[in-house]
Amino acid sequence: MTRHDPRLVLWIPQMVLHGAQMVLHDAEMVLHDAEMVPHGAQRVLHDAEMVLHDAEMVLHDAQMVLHRAQMGLQGAQMVATCEQHKILPK
Repeated sequence: MTRHDPRLVLWIPQMVLHGAQMVLHDAEMVLHDAEMVPHGAQRVLHDAEMVLHDAEMVLHDAQMVLHRAQMGLQGAQMVATCEQHKILPK
């Protein structure tokens, strides 16, 4: 097409229309993405709550391990005391 081609009279508005349609499509995609943000935020919040719950369970498990270690230490101290006083059978 040359610049004197009469088809340019239609081609230029068609290109403008096509560009406007692309902008409209992009705007619809942005709107859709904006609508998805609350859903994504809810998922992040839910995941954070699950991580917190897991951390609480790990803390509880660590407390149980510590308690068992303390019980084992007390038992070892009792055995040592009994051996020291020759209370245990050999």
